[in-house]
Order: sequence, then C-alpha cells, then structure tokens
Amino acid sequence: MSLKAKFKTNTSLVNDGVWFTVCTNTDGTTCRVKLRRTGQGNALWSLAWRNHQGDDLVDLTPAQDAEFMAKVYADAVVAGWEHMQPNDDGKDWEFTKENVVKLLGNLDWLELKNDWREKADSLAPFQDPREDDVKN
Repeated sequence: MSLKAKFKTNTSLVNDGVWFTVCTNTDGTTCRVKLRRTGQGNALWSLAWRNHQGDDLVDLTPAQDAEFMAKVYADAVVAGWEHMQPNDDGKDWEFTKENVVKLLGNLDWLELKNDWREKADSLAPFQDPREDDVKN
C-alpha cells in the first residue's frame, strides 16, 4: 500500500463531515450523525480549542470535563444529525449546538460521545476510496 493510500485524507471530507449510522430507533427511523474528523486537519478543531481555552481546565470534575468536550464537539465535530431521539419517544431532537452540548455533556451519554470520538478519530472514512475498493 502506498504512502498516499495509507495516510492521505480528503480535506473536504475532513472539514465537511461524513454521515455515520448510529442506530435504528424504535419507530423504525434511522438515527444518523454527520461528523467532521478530529485533529488539526479540521479547520474548526483548533479554533474550538482556542475559543474554549479561557475555560478553567485545571481540576475539572467529570461533569465539567464532559461539558467542555461537548462544547468542542458542538463547535468542531458534530456537523448534523437525523432522527436523534434520546428519549426513545419518536420525537426527533432538532440539530443545534445547544442540543449537542445537552446530549454529549450529560455523563449518562458518555458511551455515545466515545463512539462518536472513535468514528471522528478514525482515518478510513475521511479518505478517498482506494482504487481496489472502487473496482469491487
């Protein structure tokens, strides 16, 4: 595998985001989230860290840390969602930064944030398809 195929990302995918399926809701709709890649390739990532740098980041409680990271994700990583139903009641939450912070800043949803972090940290979704993938 070439260096390019192994490591190069697509700037548009990194900055605009990629759709991921989260789950199928009990009402049959598919919950999806659009995530930008974390890290320096994402123009909003560094900006979000700088914007929240003034926050007192020393000796944060777990709840404060979750809220801080939720703000960074709301500003830089989560680019959209469809059929997000945290209450499992068939009512979609509107995609807003405030709702991202409300959801990801809640420690009860830590595993959702961890799942999204893993997806946003991964390389493959943010690369151009390889030629052998396109041929198949």
